[in-house]
Order: sequence, then C-alpha cells, then structure tokens
Amino acid sequence: MLLTWMSWWQSLSAPEQVFWGIGLIFSLLFIIYLLLQIIGHETDLDLDHGDVDFAFWGLRSLLAFGMFLGYAGVVALRLGLGLWAAILAGGLAGGLAAWLSYLVITTLLRLQSSGTLDVYNAIGQK
Repeated sequence: MLLTWMSWWQSLSAPEQVFWGIGLIFSLLFIIYLLLQIIGHETDLDLDHGDVDFAFWGLRSLLAFGMFLGYAGVVALRLGLGLWAAILAGGLAGGLAAWLSYLVITTLLRLQSSGTLDVYNAIGQK
C-alpha cells in the first residue's frame, strides 16, 4: 500500500506536489485541532470571549485558508490552468474560506451571554 502511495506521489508534477502537500498538511493540522477541541483544550490564538473581537487570522481561519489553498490549487491544475492561475484560484478560495470561518465564528460569538446580573444596575430600581 505504501508503494502505491509513493508511486502516486511521484507521478505528480512539482506544482501538484506542492499544492497536495499544503492541503494535506493543513488537513492533518485541522484534524489535530479538532481532536484537541473535542477533548476540551482551548487552542485558538486571537479569541477574546468577553467581546466579539475575533482576529481574522485566528487559528481556524488559517487552517481553512491552508486547506482551501492546497485543494483549490490542485483542482485548478487538474483543470489545465497554469501555475499562476492555480495560485490565484487557491489564494481566492483560501481567502474566501478564511473569511467565511471568521464570519461564522463572530456570528456565533455574538450569541453568547454571561447570564449574570450586575447588582449595581439594580440599585434604585423597583
């Protein structure tokens, strides 16, 4: 089985190997990140829970950017586009994925509430 993977890898052109490598590495990092999230580790970089102040280039966005850059680049190359078109397509797909990740996370963070009352707001109220 390893021999078939190695022969497949060697049959790829150098740009395809680069794009596949980027996509596979970021996919592996995403799986590790997902497993860490499932067992309860907080692993995001620029996340402030008290406020909706989530950095665009947080860890989730970077992982999404890398995965989509790699796989969109492979698809573009397989469609017969040139290297620069594949880089552009990968960059655009990665940017869109990062932006969508940012949008989803900020929308979900806006749904948070602390659930505690501030006693000082109750002074003088009936």
